[in-house]
Amino acid sequence: FPEGWTSRQMASLLETRGVCSAAEFLAVVTKENREGFLFPDTYFFEQGMAAETLVARLVERFRERVPKDFKEQARALKLSYGQLVTLASIVEREARVSSERPLIAGVFYNRLRKRWYLESCATVEFALGAWKPRLTYKDLAVESPYNTYRHSGLPPGPICNPGAAALEAAAHPAKTDMMFFVADGSGTHRFSRYYKDHLAVQKNK
Repeated sequence: FPEGWTSRQMASLLETRGVCSAAEFLAVVTKENREGFLFPDTYFFEQGMAAETLVARLVERFRERVPKDFKEQARALKLSYGQLVTLASIVEREARVSSERPLIAGVFYNRLRKRWYLESCATVEFALGAWKPRLTYKDLAVESPYNTYRHSGLPPGPICNPGAAALEAAAHPAKTDMMFFVADGSGTHRFSRYYKDHLAVQKNK
């Protein structure tokens, strides 16, 4: 399972490989509220395994790989454990290169602290039910508690299942005064402190 996959993507692969039906897997994930806690890794499963066993295995791996100080860092950042996992899931979907993960986490943390909208395109994509290379203004207006362009703070829960690096970045965000970032088309981002600079970067993309 690659980093950043949703439980639906995992369920589809499990069904394709004959391990478990997608519906049964998703039913357990939903019942136990495990989106975000299904650790992306390489697993060896037998065909016909019970969905409960599969979910438990993924969650157990999450507990093994989550940073040891995750709970303490959540408290230090004034977030709940679940909220920090949610932040990690957003960082996972927004970052394209590993070196930027802590900085992206730092930007989102700054926005949370200032009570700004997160304005994460990744959360809008989750609300739409599809990852898209470019969002339209109509997409940004979608009504969903996961649309962080319309609703302040973190969304209700994780938007994917983050890997170890994203969990680490969310728990230890870079100390930065940057408040904005935008993809530069090469897989990395341009970061800005002020809105006028952010607009200039967007104009010159």
